[in-house]
Amino acid sequence: MSNPRASWLLPTLLGLLIVAAVVALGVGAYALSPGRIVAVTLTRLGLASADGDIARDAAVLGAIRLPRVLAAMLVGAGLGAAGSAMQGLLRTPLVEPGLIGVSSGAAVAAAAVALAAIPLAAALGELGSHLFTLVLTGAAGVGVTALLLAVSSRRGEPSVLTMLLVGIAINSFAAAAIAVVVFADPNAQQVQATFWLLGSLGGASWLDLAVLAPVVLGAGILLYFKGTAIDSAVLGATVARSAGVDMRALRLHVAGGAAIATAAATSVAGVVAFLGLLAPMALRPLVGAAHRRLIVGSALLGALVMVTADLLARVLFVPTELPVGVLVASVGAPAFLVALLREQRAGRL
Repeated sequence: MSNPRASWLLPTLLGLLIVAAVVALGVGAYALSPGRIVAVTLTRLGLASADGDIARDAAVLGAIRLPRVLAAMLVGAGLGAAGSAMQGLLRTPLVEPGLIGVSSGAAVAAAAVALAAIPLAAALGELGSHLFTLVLTGAAGVGVTALLLAVSSRRGEPSVLTMLLVGIAINSFAAAAIAVVVFADPNAQQVQATFWLLGSLGGASWLDLAVLAPVVLGAGILLYFKGTAIDSAVLGATVARSAGVDMRALRLHVAGGAAIATAAATSVAGVVAFLGLLAPMALRPLVGAAHRRLIVGSALLGALVMVTADLLARVLFVPTELPVGVLVASVGAPAFLVALLREQRAGRL
């Protein structure tokens, strides 16, 4: 049964996300007050007349800030929802896409495609090359997830410890592979390797959003509708089967949806580890075992954390931009240690 306090949880998270988004839209090297943001919006809708600075404000807001903030929301929502669903499926708070190597596997595929970005854009067009990248990263994410489940399963039940150890190996291999891919390009710079390994939303565009939004929303809807079945799975495979849950199909759908959402997020933002662990870990005491509410709440909290982290990444060390994954990991790594110690004390490791 969910905690009664959870009734105000989702509206509160949504309100905080809106506030964070408005702040992120206005803060930067070129500041925009909330009034100017409203003025640009009204002008674009034809509800107000333009003043002298409106074109410049509209360019900053429409071409740079807004796609970046929306991309942060989608990336955070996808990783948060994926993490909460995977934790429920595997009955542990210790797994999330970045830790077990799904994000890294997708990043390797995206970095490899980046080597051929110009020929792909010429052959397929910009939208076609983005879709090709998404398909390849999605296939890599699903492939890594399938490998994890196959290697870690014993007597039909995945071993979390084995999965984490395999994830360490995958992350290490991915870091080496991304370095090779980046330096194989004679025009490559170290910032490209930093982008894929530590995450950044500096290059987010409207075209990225056009590809990212339907994939993250579709995967999120799939995971949401599997929430009730995940509730049964948390009680064990035997109980779930007695409730009519096909565990094999559930693993396929949840792991596949989580992998696709993660791969889509990684194709735009690079590797952002621990976000899928932080959101459900913070919300589970409020939500309890109600995974539909937990998945939605984790998506909202993940979006809020990502928007806030990206804002801080932009302003903490101006004019240098900090990789957003560094900020998330600085909070997520200690949180993972806390969760690990709790599981150890409870005798589940």
